[in-house]
Amino acid sequence: MDVILLQKVANLGNIGDRVKVKSGFGRNFLLPQGKATLATPDNVKRFEARRAELEKAAHEHLSSAGERAAALKEFKLVIPSKAGTEGKLFGSIGTADIAEAATKAGIKIERSEVRMPNGALRTIGDHSVVLHLHADIDVPLAVTSSPKNKSVQVTRGRSRQGASRFRLIVAGGCAAAATFDRSGAGRPGRPAPGSAAWDNVRRRRHPGRFLPPRPQADFPSHWRAGR
Repeated sequence: MDVILLQKVANLGNIGDRVKVKSGFGRNFLLPQGKATLATPDNVKRFEARRAELEKAAHEHLSSAGERAAALKEFKLVIPSKAGTEGKLFGSIGTADIAEAATKAGIKIERSEVRMPNGALRTIGDHSVVLHLHADIDVPLAVTSSPKNKSVQVTRGRSRQGASRFRLIVAGGCAAAATFDRSGAGRPGRPAPGSAAWDNVRRRRHPGRFLPPRPQADFPSHWRAGR
């Protein structure tokens, strides 16, 4: 469908440009939002009569967007969020949440202006989104999602509580592997101590799938003697 742009549209054209777009894009986006009108003879005449007015409004919009961009230059948004012990949010932070939090902080932002190239925020920490204030102005915005529950302290992707639980599991696995070393040798069908098959069995019994080096002193004396 042929339309006349009533304002600048990114990657499409400037005010007064006559462009051809897909019907769905025109009917669902350009026409309802007043960004364009059908390129009929009557609409062309109306546009030419209003060109000066539309160009003045576009200039004011650009100036306003520039002022907003300057105000956002040092602005950092902090959004308190509920999170689990591993730093993952209960839910996610989307465009509506960012617009609402920024408005409460005194910076008016519309949901439609928020761009999230990496998708919704799902973890505690520092993130970056983009604010599309004008066809010519995009502003990066630093967003920090901080835990509401102060007991959650994330370290290297694993919480302190989770790290402690991990260490307990590893310690338990080492104990189980050591018990196997001392109680399972010498029985029919058992692999020879120190062999690759022996270490594979120990690894399968170990939750972490890895084992610390096993010194020869761990073997009873009659094993070391080759009896």
